[in-house]
Amino acid sequence: MSKRWVMRAYAVKRLLLWRYLHRFHDTYYVAAFPKSGGTWVGQMLSDCIELPFPRNNTVPKWESSVLHGHYLPSKSYKNVLVVLRDGRDCMVSLYYQFMFDNEWNVPTALQKIRSDLNFADVNRVADNLPEFIEYMHSNYLKDGYMRITWSQFVDAWMDEGYPVVRYERLLDASAEELKGALPGLGLNLPDSRVSEAVARYDFKAVSGRNRGSEEKTSFVRKGVSGDWVNLFNSNAKDIFKRHAGRQLIRAGYESDYDW
Repeated sequence: MSKRWVMRAYAVKRLLLWRYLHRFHDTYYVAAFPKSGGTWVGQMLSDCIELPFPRNNTVPKWESSVLHGHYLPSKSYKNVLVVLRDGRDCMVSLYYQFMFDNEWNVPTALQKIRSDLNFADVNRVADNLPEFIEYMHSNYLKDGYMRITWSQFVDAWMDEGYPVVRYERLLDASAEELKGALPGLGLNLPDSRVSEAVARYDFKAVSGRNRGSEEKTSFVRKGVSGDWVNLFNSNAKDIFKRHAGRQLIRAGYESDYDW
């Protein structure tokens, strides 16, 4: 069986665990749109509460776990921690995720995306972003997966009343942001435990680089917020506003459409 189909099998099992594991075992969920820091938050949370955190290339087991996923909410879910990140930065990070190979990519799974977009030079990020953003809100959703847009994620999760952590605040004050969300999960942990977990998974500890030092071919690429400002041209802004401008305001990243 090819690596692509193995990964799809893992994804199906992970979806089943998301839907049913909590009925039999203690389960904590980290809900995040792709490239929002969900893996990072899952690692820190699992370290804090000493439960396994199966990643995408790991066969998840039927046991108490911290599960990370990009799914929509269900009334049956409990102990959910929602991770929010500015959708414009998500688009930039997803571009690098799909256009450049990294240690967590499955190359065959990206062939269709790269073929559909067929960019002459993937290094011309700012020039390519408008078409990429449009693709992420159209053709990308039609490839047979349970895929969602950033705007769908925001609209679905913000009304559910689950605790929320923001990627931008985590960058500036990781321990404080995570600690503030734990009571919403029914957890009351010593500050020292949270601080130790945060230190083990900070950007430099994971990547070996200082935050802001970019490595295009790493899953942990740059570790910053606001990079979209350097790469969104007027076309990219217009396309994102059309698809997700309202949600950008709703999520608190802008006060109006004048950006």
